[in-house]
Amino acid sequence: MRRVEHEEDGLPGQDSFLDVIANMVGILIILVMVVAARATQGAGGETELAAAPPPSVAPRLQQELDAALRTLRDSEREVEQSLAQAVNLRREAVVAEARRSELNVLLAAVEQEVEERLNKLDDVARASFDVQREIGQKRIELNDLTQEQLSLLDGPAEVEEVESVPTPLARTVTGDEIHVRLRGRRLAVIPVDALLAELRGSSVDYLRTRLSSGGEGVDVFGPIDEFRMRLSLQVEVETLPGASPLTTPPRRSLVQAAEFLPTRSDVGIAVEQALLPGAPLMQALRARRANHPAVVLWTYPDSFGDIRTIKRAMWEQDVPLAVRPLEADSIITFSTRGSKAQAQ
Repeated sequence: MRRVEHEEDGLPGQDSFLDVIANMVGILIILVMVVAARATQGAGGETELAAAPPPSVAPRLQQELDAALRTLRDSEREVEQSLAQAVNLRREAVVAEARRSELNVLLAAVEQEVEERLNKLDDVARASFDVQREIGQKRIELNDLTQEQLSLLDGPAEVEEVESVPTPLARTVTGDEIHVRLRGRRLAVIPVDALLAELRGSSVDYLRTRLSSGGEGVDVFGPIDEFRMRLSLQVEVETLPGASPLTTPPRRSLVQAAEFLPTRSDVGIAVEQALLPGAPLMQALRARRANHPAVVLWTYPDSFGDIRTIKRAMWEQDVPLAVRPLEADSIITFSTRGSKAQAQ
């Protein structure tokens, strides 16, 4: 093994650093000499300007001289500390470089020895050596996986919470009803009672005249709360099967149909706001709480995802809910030939 020789040169940049310090010390010495000269000149007096200096000049110059001397002493201490630190850094750098060189030499020797042993082995022994090395690597990987598995077992188990809402038995709605429209994820209360009250308060003699003459009458009421009601009356004549048209008079029946039409497409408010205490739906439920009303939800395909939210809110309010799915182009219609809603 060759001996590593190092040239003990000075610390890089050390000469320039000392030059800067020497310049600073020289400047301070010149400053001190100037101040001392001024003090001496002030003590001797300037005969041309005055016979004697003012009494306050000498103490001020003495203070400046003392301050300059203190600054000089502080600078000297800082220079000594900087030099000591530079020497220590140089010594540590030399030791680290020597250690690094030794490690490089040792590593090269080990690699050369391993290469020589591999060259001396035959094919079978070399394959066995490779297998043993791969087995060692796999053992290390297995140990890491085992530690990871143990850490997972020690951690808290993840629990998935599944929320369920009980579904009561459906029953036919026979009492008070509150009809709401759900479209575009906006909920609106349909003023059915108010529109029917307008119908009862108006004169419908012209409808009777149309029924008598043409067998059909149509009129529109509203708008109230952004909804209109189109009422259609039609007389249908039905002949009983097997009866003689000469002996058995035909049966006449009056078919009534009411279509509830919004005045605009985005009527209502968002579902989250519609379920707040001050929303129209909640106010209607509080006003008719004594009648134990049921809510009939007319919903369109674009809002089927909000049915569960409304269902939960009604369940918390102990209010039965009936869902009436509609097609995208359907109209909310009441008819004497319709069916009753089934609420849960």
